[in-house]
Amino acid sequence: MNKQPKNTLSEVLQQSEGELHTPLETPEPEPKPTVVENGSPRKTPSTRQGTKVIMGHFPEEVHTQVQYLRIETKQNVQELVAEALNLLFVKYDKPPIA
Repeated sequence: MNKQPKNTLSEVLQQSEGELHTPLETPEPEPKPTVVENGSPRKTPSTRQGTKVIMGHFPEEVHTQVQYLRIETKQNVQELVAEALNLLFVKYDKPPIA
């Protein structure tokens, strides 16, 4: 009883040439549009011109407490953060500019 030797990978590929699919090509990501759908250029709102984002990650309890303060004081989070930053600046002898 003759056992046939197992085909090598290169033999299998040669035998099935044309049957194999071409490798999937990764499409290049489309560049982000620089204009909005109506064709006009994007504009930064005037309230954000000349400003920078300040962010941080905090525990969920901090987020909840800030939300309670927002409701109690009828201020938005931006106003509460500005107040907190101004208090921090005063503590360190800096002008309250937020």
